[in-house]
Amino acid sequence: MKVICTQGCQNVFNVDIFKTQPLDQNKKLYQIEATYFQCPHCSHKYISFYTDPEIRVLQAQMRKLLAESDPRKLTKEQEKNRMAKIEQLRKKIKAKMDKLRHKVEEAKGRDKLRIPGTDYIFAELE
Repeated sequence: MKVICTQGCQNVFNVDIFKTQPLDQNKKLYQIEATYFQCPHCSHKYISFYTDPEIRVLQAQMRKLLAESDPRKLTKEQEKNRMAKIEQLRKKIKAKMDKLRHKVEEAKGRDKLRIPGTDYIFAELE
């Protein structure tokens, strides 16, 4: 995916690697991880999404569901049911991620959460 480093050097680059980093300094949010990508030119970091243990379990369930069944070996009804389960799980993950983002960004506004080893709080990792 091509992006522009709007908060840094303004260069265009491809996002190839996503990294994760745990959040810090608030016990309620301690197990939350930020997933981000970084500009290869100026090293500016951009958060893509946040996960907590529950979301990571749901993501693992999604990966398993996607990997375990060969759609060519399923009947049309089985494939329809599989796709419905995948879509239901996708919506659940999205809803939980949206709620978590709101929670983290609300805390960010109170200047309580930081990424360890950084000077910036959440909107962009720097």
